[in-house]
Amino acid sequence: MFSKEILTHTQTIFYEPQWDTKTIETKYLNTVWDQIPENDSLFYNKPFFVGKLQATFDGLLEDINKTESEKYQAIKKRLTWLLEKLSKHVDKNKYYNLCLRYFGSKGYPYVLSDIDAYLNETQLLSAQDKEGFVYREKQRHLLGEKAPGIKLTTADNFLETVTAQKKVLVFVGDNTPFAFQLLESLKKEAATKENTKVVAILLTDNKESIQNFKRFYPTWALAAPNTDDLNNIIEAYKLVYVPSVFVLDKDNTILKQLAPFESLQKAFSNL
Repeated sequence: MFSKEILTHTQTIFYEPQWDTKTIETKYLNTVWDQIPENDSLFYNKPFFVGKLQATFDGLLEDINKTESEKYQAIKKRLTWLLEKLSKHVDKNKYYNLCLRYFGSKGYPYVLSDIDAYLNETQLLSAQDKEGFVYREKQRHLLGEKAPGIKLTTADNFLETVTAQKKVLVFVGDNTPFAFQLLESLKKEAATKENTKVVAILLTDNKESIQNFKRFYPTWALAAPNTDDLNNIIEAYKLVYVPSVFVLDKDNTILKQLAPFESLQKAFSNL
């Protein structure tokens, strides 16, 4: 029986030379995902589902020929397709949960909120999965609320020292390719916006990192809280990943959290 399952879920996929790239991709994905049984409530606990996720996303995650923005958009598009396909399955919540774990294991938390939108909190597979979901849900509840204060040794709330009609609050951590490309995109677009100020919060007190950041982003308001205050800030904003970007009004009310690489033009037009 197990051997039959292996044969069913390990398939060779052939294609016709005249097919275009989109057709090949569609047929490939359907071949991978059309074999999920409806009458096997334990299928989620077998290696085949994770194997399908690997077959679907590993190549995109490891693609060195795409920019980080292109990679993110491709992953999000394919993930949306998969989540919609799984929505018709009786065990969909288990599969959504495994999608969360897969992207978590890959160090790619940028799409977790997309999966959360499909999840039923009461049907998560473990207490740890529920804890992560509840944490991210609390971040969504920050919208419309006053932004938590950013305490520094020189100011009780750094946000109150910055004056602008709109503030783009960005939390910055390690200098990864994803982070660098997102910040550079934000820098170019923010420079075209009037009455808008970028406020960067560095989650490090490393002096060299701070100086390098100032050199790359000289027009941004910059704060680097001391180590003792970092955990409080991360907890207050329920940060899941960095860079995380929020749009605030002049009174520091959180209007929106931007998705990775979401344009300010699009965000501002919808406010």
